[in-house]
Amino acid sequence: ITEAIYDDAYNFSGGLAAVAKNNQFGFINTSGQVVIPIAFSNAHGFSDGLAAAANEKGVWGFIDNKGNWAIKPMYYFANNFENGEARVMKGEKLFYIDRENKFLHD
Repeated sequence: ITEAIYDDAYNFSGGLAAVAKNNQFGFINTSGQVVIPIAFSNAHGFSDGLAAAANEKGVWGFIDNKGNWAIKPMYYFANNFENGEARVMKGEKLFYIDRENKFLHD
């Protein structure tokens, strides 16, 4: 799909794959074009239409397939959504949220 120009690359999900270059992450499409700029300090692949991503300060939130924050960065860590919920960490507490960033359960 693309030349070996990335330091790391993840599986495609929803037509996009997270890639890393110089310790920054972004997303390419199946044609190898960067469609979400390589500007995140970390990122996971897309799941349930959102991808966990960390801003330049390492704070996690969730982006949509255009790279816009669907859930603004506020978490120490975030896992991908699965079946409508994602596990996040704020402070020392792990819990689950929905796509509207509402608390679901511990």
